[in-house]
Amino acid sequence: MKCVKCGHTMFTGQTTLAAEIRGEKVEVTLDLPQCENCGRMLLGGRKGRRLYHRAVSDAYRTKHNLLTSREIDQLRRGMGMTWTQFADYADVGVATLKRWMGGEIQTHSLDSLVRLKADYKYAARALAELASRLATENVGGRTTTVPVVRRYVTARITRFEYPAAATADTQPQAA
Repeated sequence: MKCVKCGHTMFTGQTTLAAEIRGEKVEVTLDLPQCENCGRMLLGGRKGRRLYHRAVSDAYRTKHNLLTSREIDQLRRGMGMTWTQFADYADVGVATLKRWMGGEIQTHSLDSLVRLKADYKYAARALAELASRLATENVGGRTTTVPVVRRYVTARITRFEYPAAATADTQPQAA
């Protein structure tokens, strides 16, 4: 491919670009055609813009500990579901999932919902945190544990059944 600016040959290589999203600066690395003479990069066409938008969104998501588009797809595939089945299961619309995959950034609350429904480790940590919060009580200005609640929630974590696809390293340890 020839450069439209100077006519020299363009090569494809990894290029790091700075971008701004939601008022924050992020950096993304993309494989882009670049002129060996003038340095002009080609990020054109619909596919190139989509790739760039998705990469910038995923960089923002990573920075804010949100599921990236790849992680959402891995959760769906790990559960052996179609997009429609996964959307129904996660209580979000199919159009919402498609927008996330296209680069729209999900809210923290919807991200947590999807993780609770599809990520064993996240759900186990959330349950353990809930057990910890429920298992304390303020008595006379002192915080004490409530053994009955702790035993109840711990028993639920211990008896939690995993689908056949789960492996030993993905199953949480009982508290």
